[in-house]
Amino acid sequence: MVGILKIDGALIKIDTKTTHLPLNDQIAPGDSAFCLSRPLKQGQYFSQGMVNRFYWNNDKRGDDPNSIKALGALKLNVSSRWAPGSSGSAVLDAFGNAIGHVATISTMDNGGSRKDNEKGNILITLHSATPARAMMALARLSEDQD
Repeated sequence: MVGILKIDGALIKIDTKTTHLPLNDQIAPGDSAFCLSRPLKQGQYFSQGMVNRFYWNNDKRGDDPNSIKALGALKLNVSSRWAPGSSGSAVLDAFGNAIGHVATISTMDNGGSRKDNEKGNILITLHSATPARAMMALARLSEDQD
């Protein structure tokens, strides 16, 4: 049994034959990124963008970058757009491989992060995803536990 891990994602094992969406962790800033989601209950919303960056959600750079602890803090920013209701939707590369899944949206103004009820000019909206790399590591850990 795997203990509680802090990765924004879940693996579910089922006893049936299925075809899963392939995962791709070999991406870099500038690569294409696509998302088909249901933001604000608006179905079949397709957006195209690119990988902007990878970043650590907190200071985990001192850890082994391939550890579950560190990968739980690894995030991916893309310029594909989404809104509430999109959580968990796959973020895809140009070949239909999942490079991550929708995690969060945050806005920033001149003072940095802001809450929705604060006033100020929004300068950028950051769309963050949990990268496939983190889910692949979680899958390997799960297999080791079986």
